[in-house]
Amino acid sequence: VLQAALQLEKEKESLRLAFATVAGDAARWAMATAEDATTTHFGFSLEEVQEMEQTLNKNDAETKAKASEYEKSVQQAFADAEAKGVKENIYTEESVESITTKNNDLEAALVNRKKAWKAELDLQTANDAKCRAFADAARDFVAGLSKRKTKSPCPKPRSRISLPKSGAVSKPKTSLKGCPNLLSWKRLSPTLEFHSIDTP
Repeated sequence: VLQAALQLEKEKESLRLAFATVAGDAARWAMATAEDATTTHFGFSLEEVQEMEQTLNKNDAETKAKASEYEKSVQQAFADAEAKGVKENIYTEESVESITTKNNDLEAALVNRKKAWKAELDLQTANDAKCRAFADAARDFVAGLSKRKTKSPCPKPRSRISLPKSGAVSKPKTSLKGCPNLLSWKRLSPTLEFHSIDTP
């Protein structure tokens, strides 16, 4: 009887260690993967960000599958230990419930990463549209200059100086009404600069 009881305790100890090992691995992996999801870089250009969607979808599927495998392994290790009468485990603070919670946190991190990617995609799409608009305005401006070489030139900016009552001379004001293409370019430049888009 004593030999059988000793053998049972050895089995329990082995099962405690087995659960602690698999639960610890699952917990560390889930937390590290969730942290990595918060630092994902989506790309520098619109094309790179668009291509990133396929990578994210593949990674999400693989991550969820691995999380499910870990959770099943933890549940099985717990069931094996429980079947032998194990009531406590001094080797780990993890439990089936804590692993489920960490996996839920990981899934939430993946959802947030997808939202961050969508926000970056929207930003890159908007910036790309502004760059195209600027390029169109610049092309029209250059084309307009070429035409004016053979026709009437763009009128020279008209400057006027006004003398306020104080006697101080105000800064000359330049009129660009005769150059509509240049006006379009000038209006677009501040918008591009506001969005940190480099212009020629």
